Amino acid sequence: MTDKLHKADVLALDKSWQRQVEFGVIDHFEKLHKKAAFTENHLWRSLFGLLFWDIIFDTESMAIHHPLQRSPSDLFKPTFFEKRRQKMEERLEILEDPDTWNVFLNRVFFEKYGITNPLVDWYGGLFPLVITLLERLSSEQVKAVMLEMARNLRENVRGFPDLFIWDDGDYQFIEVKSPTDSLSNQQLYWLGFFESINLRAKVLRIEWKKPDTELITA
Repeated sequence: MTDKLHKADVLALDKSWQRQVEFGVIDHFEKLHKKAAFTENHLWRSLFGLLFWDIIFDTESMAIHHPLQRSPSDLFKPTFFEKRRQKMEERLEILEDPDTWNVFLNRVFFEKYGITNPLVDWYGGLFPLVITLLERLSSEQVKAVMLEMARNLRENVRGFPDLFIWDDGDYQFIEVKSPTDSLSNQQLYWLGFFESINLRAKVLRIEWKKPDTELITA
């Protein structure tokens, strides 16, 4: 057990959640009147795909060779970020103004909805989640995560915490670990990176509640 897992908070869940641990944790937080979603990698990947859509598929990058191509040929290569760095850094400046990023992402989401993008998982509830994320994090935190993903998309589109928990005044990301589970290197990487930019995230270790036993008296 890693030190981070050993020191993690512990939550006791009923064994009925054994096959869907994350949803047991969601149920726990919802009973505390918080909102919760299973977001893992798809929220961050989708934000990246929406925010940089035109830059990812930029024909000037020489990575689009056919109009029906599903993704640029260099998407998971080191050259991906090198070719697009200036445009991506410029795009991230819209995060400084909530009205600007809201209008921009709204337009991209509804214009592109359903179109194949290897980074975007389309479903109706995605856009409200993206907005909630951006409303609670600072622009500098979001910029840092987006750039860290861009530097190594092959590895850095995975390993994000399982759950996004929030209410009106707070948020946190939670990596859920069942009693037999362990933290992967990529999960440790993102937990460490989040900590370095003061983005609230933690590990939650699950223990199963022992069944109640009746007290038998003579």
